[in-house]
Amino acid sequence: MKRAKMRLLLLNFEYPPLGGGASYQTKLLARQFAAAGHDVVILTSHGKGLPLYEYINGVHIYRVWAFRRHISRSSIVQMLAFVKMAFFPAILLHKARKFDAVLCFFLLPNGILAWMLKKFLKIPYIISLRGGDVPSATPEEIRWLHRLLKPVSRMVAKNADAIFAVSDDLAEIARKDFPGLPIPIGAINNAVEAPLPLPISRPEITTYLFVGRLTPQKNLHKLLTAFSSIKTSFVLH
Repeated sequence: MKRAKMRLLLLNFEYPPLGGGASYQTKLLARQFAAAGHDVVILTSHGKGLPLYEYINGVHIYRVWAFRRHISRSSIVQMLAFVKMAFFPAILLHKARKFDAVLCFFLLPNGILAWMLKKFLKIPYIISLRGGDVPSATPEEIRWLHRLLKPVSRMVAKNADAIFAVSDDLAEIARKDFPGLPIPIGAINNAVEAPLPLPISRPEITTYLFVGRLTPQKNLHKLLTAFSSIKTSFVLH
């Protein structure tokens, strides 16, 4: 039996070339959904030199103006501007395509937009927690903002139809930060795209690469502890 095609709206204020890991994951998942035969629409922020609309690998990409000036970062004002500027385009897209569900990357700010779409248009939404949107997983200097926005965060989480974190550890932290939700917080680990079959070699010295910010949230100290137990020769960059 042929599987029914879903109509999906993916929300993220950043999408390649803008943003970081969550941006690329949005692109990767959108492409996989489209390859499986689903109708996929991305709604994201516009950046300098980028078209307002693109159709790539079966994915429709719509960009709205949100004062975005930098490729790698976005301010609170720019994030909130995306929520405001994307609301009416999202309504128009839904009227044209009748989305079955919204996949929302980050609890805030994108979750606010997903909650609004559910409230006014009855579209169910799924939250993908990325790390920076979970209070206890963020640097201490910005946790005041999470405390200020806690009522909004909890409202978005409480009304979600599903919530998943990108790792088991992040899911456990989120459960402590948002206790008593009507739905459990699960975990779906981040995926990477690699050529298949994977090249297998047996060099005398194995080289490893760590990629990430040097912040406590990346748990680099655990990586160093783990590598200290390796008995064979290696190089860690």
